[in-house]
Amino acid sequence: MGVNSCGTTMLDQGAFVGLAAIDWDTTDKTSNFTAVSGNGYFVNTTSSAITVTLPAGSAGDILGFSDYASTFASNNLILTPNGSNKINGTNANATISTKGICFSLIYVDSTQGWKAVESNSQDPTGAVYVSATGGTITTDGDFKIHTFTSPGTFSVTDGGDISDLLIVSGGGGSGFDASGGGGAGGLKTQSSITVNDSTPYTITVGSGGARSTSNPGNGSSGSNSSGLGYSSTGGGGGGSKNSGALSGGSGGGAGHNGSPKGSGTPGEGNAGGASSSVSGGGGGGASAAGQDGQSSPQYKGGNGGDGSASSITGSSVTYAGGGGGGNWQGSPTGGDGGAGGGGYGGGVYSFNGPAAGTANTGGGGGSGGHGGCNPTPGGNGGSGIVIIRYQYQ
Repeated sequence: MGVNSCGTTMLDQGAFVGLAAIDWDTTDKTSNFTAVSGNGYFVNTTSSAITVTLPAGSAGDILGFSDYASTFASNNLILTPNGSNKINGTNANATISTKGICFSLIYVDSTQGWKAVESNSQDPTGAVYVSATGGTITTDGDFKIHTFTSPGTFSVTDGGDISDLLIVSGGGGSGFDASGGGGAGGLKTQSSITVNDSTPYTITVGSGGARSTSNPGNGSSGSNSSGLGYSSTGGGGGGSKNSGALSGGSGGGAGHNGSPKGSGTPGEGNAGGASSSVSGGGGGGASAAGQDGQSSPQYKGGNGGDGSASSITGSSVTYAGGGGGGNWQGSPTGGDGGAGGGGYGGGVYSFNGPAAGTANTGGGGGSGGHGGCNPTPGGNGGSGIVIIRYQYQ
């Protein structure tokens, strides 16, 4: 007891009159405790968060707290008022999550209760903001957005709460010759994620699945994407003649002649469409299943299922649309790609071929068409994307 200092982080010892007047206990606190008026405490939250119950206050009572190991950002200090007492005008807990902070509280009156009067950083009941690097960084008002279009590292300097996370995996490739469209990459969203100080987080962005180059043959599935402890599933490859479609984030569409369609992953996407005898089903999308292939009147391949729109970047963008199905006879064009990067399918005499899924949308590849006597391969799936959003000011 009797140490009148708040550590080496103080910029001007003489300016901290309240802190210097406190009787500091130099034994670091490593578990929950009840504070005593007039004392200061070095609180060590290295192992876990610590709750401090404040004493019943009288006007002029003073307390001090210091982040012993600079770990309040990852394991918080939680202040609990005594009975009906208040902290900054509210009868509720106050969470302190500013790294390295040292501050004093003075009990003012029953209206405001305990108020912070001095600090080496900021008001302890104020907001704490994340600081990080990685990906392509843009801003939207008070928020920063980190966009990863390829694998990378999200490196956190100062921890805190991530507002939103979007993960889209690679879309599935499609099959050969009047086949099914590739399923969209799985789309997953998450909010209120806590990231820690001085921590690198690996970000994986899934590649799109390859189209089939053999007849018959189904397309390959897309690769998974992941980040901050969450992941989504690559889209299923589209089926081909007598070759079943694959399941994934969203399922691939069935190839013509009744081959099986692929199923989607709950919470990430939908199933592909069924086939007819002459046309393939559309690949599933994030918000809708792929359309079934038609037998009449146009024999057109099924449209890809639509994706889902997100405004995580500050503008509405649609991701994870399924690829369109192809057809063997009748219609000169295949199915349309689903909104969100799905490629269009091939049809009869579609010598220009079908379209690949759009890069960094997780769109499924459009299926191959028959092309008269010249069957065509389908399109590759589009790569995925990972986007992180948080408040920085």
